Amino acid sequence: MLVKTFPGTTAEEIVYPAAGGKEYGASVAEGVAAVVRQTAAFAARCPEAVIVMHGYSQGAQIMDDAFCGGPDMPSINSTASLVSETTTKNVAAIILMGNPRHVDGLPFNVGNATAGGFAARPKGFSCPEFEDKIQAYCDSPDPFCSNGTSPETHQGYGKEYGKNALVFIVSRLIV
Repeated sequence: MLVKTFPGTTAEEIVYPAAGGKEYGASVAEGVAAVVRQTAAFAARCPEAVIVMHGYSQGAQIMDDAFCGGPDMPSINSTASLVSETTTKNVAAIILMGNPRHVDGLPFNVGNATAGGFAARPKGFSCPEFEDKIQAYCDSPDPFCSNGTSPETHQGYGKEYGKNALVFIVSRLIV
């Protein structure tokens, strides 16, 4: 949707296993490293490019961890952002959908979830460096970002909030 809205835009997948089950923790660790590595490489190639990040489910968790820090063992133990200075400077928007790191009360939360995800951040967490650039979508029936029982809710964020996310991204790009 974003590429169609802004002709000339490119998109790049974060390359990591996206594995579940017993491999979930290792997959998150590889994903966080991939976000850091790939965004740094992109920013080095295109130092003036505006960066928009989007992550869904585990993809949201790796974006969250890379940009907002941890801890999220075994992936990271630092609370600092892991992305490069150029990436930090150039990122305009970060969209997180169905993020297992969801915690209630953050200013960038969208949706009705008040319970945390299965890998929820601790109470009092903040991400001041990117707070105004994030929108995180989570609804209470979602079993991954909240404590619900509806996988359909987890799978429906694009349809439910896609236009809302696009409006947010556009608002961040046209300033």
